[in-house]
Amino acid sequence: MKKHTLMILGAMLLMISVSSCREESDKLMTYDHPDVMAFGKADTCFAEKFKILWNGLNQYYALWDYEDEYGLDWDAVYDEYLPQFEALDKQETVTDEELKELLAKVCSPLHDGHMAVAFSNHKTGTQEVMYLPSQDRVVKHDDYEIANKYKPSLKYYSQVANGEVETDNQGNPIVMEHSTSASGLIVPVFMEKGKGLDWVKTQIDQLSALPNPTAAQMTMLQSLKDLKAELEAIMVGFSLNSISHYNELAMKYESLHVPGLEYFDPGFSTMGVDVKFALLKGNIAYFHFSGFNLTAYMVEDAAKQFFNVSNPITQDDGYYITGSLLPEGGVPFSYSRFKRGTGRYDYSTLTLNYLKTMEADKHEVITEPVVVMTNCNSLSMAEITTIVVRNMENGTHIGKRSKGGICGLTSDNTPFTNNYMGHIGERGKTPVYVYLPSVATFTLDKKIIEGEGITPDIEVDFDEATFKATGRDTQLDRALQFLRTGN
Repeated sequence: MKKHTLMILGAMLLMISVSSCREESDKLMTYDHPDVMAFGKADTCFAEKFKILWNGLNQYYALWDYEDEYGLDWDAVYDEYLPQFEALDKQETVTDEELKELLAKVCSPLHDGHMAVAFSNHKTGTQEVMYLPSQDRVVKHDDYEIANKYKPSLKYYSQVANGEVETDNQGNPIVMEHSTSASGLIVPVFMEKGKGLDWVKTQIDQLSALPNPTAAQMTMLQSLKDLKAELEAIMVGFSLNSISHYNELAMKYESLHVPGLEYFDPGFSTMGVDVKFALLKGNIAYFHFSGFNLTAYMVEDAAKQFFNVSNPITQDDGYYITGSLLPEGGVPFSYSRFKRGTGRYDYSTLTLNYLKTMEADKHEVITEPVVVMTNCNSLSMAEITTIVVRNMENGTHIGKRSKGGICGLTSDNTPFTNNYMGHIGERGKTPVYVYLPSVATFTLDKKIIEGEGITPDIEVDFDEATFKATGRDTQLDRALQFLRTGN
């Protein structure tokens, strides 16, 4: 009897020992899609949500050795915060603010510049309580407030009287702005004279005034009236869903040959960019891009037309611009490594990355000085651009320290085919969602800049008083000074 009792006690001790350990797994958990086995318990339990977050990052996060350098003990994080999430489960109510505050305590030490962490709050019904570690860091930059208050403006520099811009044969300033955002593409269809809705209305008036219209003209008149009604309906209730409706109309009424009524890629609804260009005095080409989704826009013929100028300045994101300035064959700009197993430090060796460049007969290699400008909001491809320019013999970096986030990304719903990294869960479908880098990216001197950013060669503040008084951008002025004088 005693022996039997001891065996039971031994089993109990073993069970206690197992349950008190961190629940690490040596097998890849199926965190890439709404798997009930992985996420089921977390639907109604904050502690289970935390375990998924901890174990998922333990297996998939690309920067653990980097975090070690900053003194982060991920095991200690588990021991400290699991009891706090268990305490939330015992509370009758848990506000979204309480949940976000605890998420911030867990995740704020993590340096990845793109990371987003979201828990559902089953006690409030909120699907997504999100925390972004990078946001807490960027607010500490000394230019955070001013960088979010003002965007680069060419208003002063595009006025011929101010003597900063080159002119064409008719004396007009060489300045261009173009938008490929959904609103930027669709608005002209409704607002521009002689195109889209205005053209349709004119045709309706002309056909309606005919004393004896033919059958074909009557058919066209009715089609135009139908199109007018549908366009006006889109204009009244415009939303992202309107884009697919608009494209349906563009195809449906293609036979009417309405100027400006053209199908456009639905990807522009979320990947559109605003582009500003000016040819400034001294044959200086200025480019500003509002975002980094440029692959859909830059074609070699257009690039060749743009880049037959000296001394480019790029603000924010010019990754594909840079590839048009350099010799053919590609140039090295960074290293990457992948996850090779479920262990925290199971990483591959470093692989050299090359920036694709255009063929020699497609463009002229720029040997004149090139300046890239950044501020605290410059992130991701904007920083890759900065790294490439800084590595060029004729490149200089001016402005303020960037945000710090160059690790490679993957789409929200890409399965884990890419070396155990990319994302945890599926946004809007699982109780835990984490957006992660798919690879770790290093500079050419094999350093990680996540959460730290890149310090300019020449640091310049944006002077708000000067901008308000004159319209001049002190950061752009410093870049122009450097390009014109060499210092």
